[in-house]
Parts: sequence; C-alpha cells; structure tokens
Amino acid sequence: PATRCIPPMTIPNSLVLGLGQSVPCWEATTHTKVRLRFTLLHNWMNVSHTVVTPNPPGGLVLQLNARPDAEIELADGTKLTFEPDIGSPSFRDGFHIVEDHYISLEFPKAVTVATIRTSYVNVLRRLLTLFTGNRVFEERLNVEVSDGGGPPSYAEWLWSNEGVSEAKTDVHSLHMTVPYGEITSAFPGILRRWFDYHQKLDSALDLYFGVVFNRNLWINQRFLFLAQALEVYHNSNPEFVGSVQTKDDFRTRRERIIMSAPDGERGWLREKLHYANQKTLAERLADILAKHKAEAEQFIPDLQRFADRVRHTRNYYTHFDEELRESGKLAEDDELTMLVFRMQTLLGVCILKDLGIAGAPVARLINTQKGVRLVSLHTQPPQT
Repeated sequence: PATRCIPPMTIPNSLVLGLGQSVPCWEATTHTKVRLRFTLLHNWMNVSHTVVTPNPPGGLVLQLNARPDAEIELADGTKLTFEPDIGSPSFRDGFHIVEDHYISLEFPKAVTVATIRTSYVNVLRRLLTLFTGNRVFEERLNVEVSDGGGPPSYAEWLWSNEGVSEAKTDVHSLHMTVPYGEITSAFPGILRRWFDYHQKLDSALDLYFGVVFNRNLWINQRFLFLAQALEVYHNSNPEFVGSVQTKDDFRTRRERIIMSAPDGERGWLREKLHYANQKTLAERLADILAKHKAEAEQFIPDLQRFADRVRHTRNYYTHFDEELRESGKLAEDDELTMLVFRMQTLLGVCILKDLGIAGAPVARLINTQKGVRLVSLHTQPPQT
C-alpha cells in the first residue's frame, strides 16, 4: 500500500517519506518512476479488463486480463503506460471487482517532483480536460521509493488540490468530446504531438486553460484572457505569419520614415514603430477564422461581426476609452457572454485540429457551444 507523506509545510526542516528516508524539502527529491491518477481517466478510456462467463451448473468464471492499454515513449525518452488497476474491496453484501486506470511514468533519469508536476502531470491533466470536455484533476501522485535492495514501494505525495471536490466523476465516454475508443490507434502519435505542442504554445495554452479551470473569473477577465490567448496562439503557431512584411522590407521602410522626421523626433518615432510590423488583433483573427472557416461558420453567425466585436471590446477593456464605449461597437451583457463562449470554442477547435483530430470530436465541441442558452435571473418589477 502507498505510504502517505507529510506535507513540507507541516515539517519545515525535513520531509519524511515514511520509509526511513529524509530530505531537506520536497522540491529537492528526485524519482525515476511515478504513478498518476486522474479524475475521469477510467471513464474516458472505457476499457474493461474483466470477463465473466457462466460456469455450469450455476457458477461463474471471472477472467482478469491486466495488460496495459497503451505504452508510449515520448521524445525525451519518458515512457508512459496506461495501466488498469483491478481491486476487490471488502463489502458486507458480497464480492466486488472494482476497475480503474492509472498512468505510469518512467523517466530516463531522475527528475524532481516539481518538474514531474509541471512538465507531465499538468500537461496530461490539460489533455484529459480537452478530451473529456470536463475539468480533470489529479487525484494521486505516487512515487517509487527504493527499500534497501528489496522490492520498491510507493509513497504518495500530498498537496492542496483545489477544485477536486467539485470534479465530475460520473461522465460516460459517450458524452465526452474525444473518447479514447475513437482515437485508440492514433493515440500514441497524438500524445507525442501534444507534449511537443504544449511546449511550443505554452503561453497560449496557459491563458486558455486558465479560463477553463477558473470559473470564478469575471466575464471581462475571461474575455481578456481568451482574446490574448487567440493573439498569442496566432503569434506562436508556425502555421501563421505574425508580421506584415519581411524583416528586411520593414527595416528599410522604417528607417526611411524615421530619417524623414526632424532630428529631435527620431528617437520617439523609432520607439513607436518598433512593433509596427506585427499584425494587429484584427488581422490575426482574420487569419484564424479563414483557416477554420468551415467550423467557425457553424457556431458564429457573422464572422466579420465576431472579429470586430472582439477587437473593439479588447481595445476598450485594455485602454478604457469612453468614446469607444459610446460608439456601440462593444459587446456587452449577454452578447459579451456569448462572445466568450464562441472564443473559447474557437480555440478548442484550433487545438483539436492542430493535433490532427477532426470529424466527430470537433462536431461535438461545436454542438456543445450551439446548445448554450442564456437565461436571465432578473425579475420584472411589479406593475403599478
């Protein structure tokens, strides 16, 4: 059984692993093998490793097949194994078989727990959230600990896990965005692409999943995060060109403009023109919508209006220009809420397609957004 570790904030001077080992702090410990458990992982995989067959007269035969469902090696040499966990807890009303899944990670060299959580646990958690269409949380992190030459044991790390008590646990794979059963054969390649993709587009994904996981954000905060996520996504994705001109052409143009100005204004003008070659948010949105036009048109009634609303509303919440607010170009109230849902869906479509996932999963994501209905809780004042 796993040994639960006392959190470092309880023992400031040392952290006892419960197996006769002591380290200065939990961040300093290194491990080569861990086991991860996530909410909805077993539901998402929807794979059973037990078979019950009749055994005349009146009996049953239970067969257990505990083979791994997937064994994948990442580019850095880390091996991920999706493994079944079959148990038989004691109940007074009879014999029970309980099935679950966990992910085993084996690293080519020892890494710290902090790195494991940041570079692997968080990345997997986000992928499962994307695939299940629900917020997924890590339930357990068990680290392998050697025991004086004998068989290794596992110790469990404990930490604050905000939100896990609200995690859904009863969602069937049929109601998820990308069920494992639909991508089983392609999953190894998808997983490798995801780790590479996550590393290259980490800033955009931080903003996107910041909205997904933080439901207490105000609507204008959600909007700003998603607007910035779309902008960073375009700038970070090699599929798009982030500049208006080539560097050489822009440099020539900029210097020509600067040299035409009076000597005393050239420093100010040079600073103002420093980022002038970068595409505006409107241009970036146009590129994204053009690339995913077939999907976007299914849940955004007017692509041009959508892009204009995002641009003007972002400009207002960034600069708080009252003239812009009075212009009628902003999305407010219910329109702002729907705009946020559509922006989030658009980013989800982009991510899925970038991973090579199309067809039914993308349709499910779009249908979820199309099913959104806003209900006002305000009541009409009584008539007098």
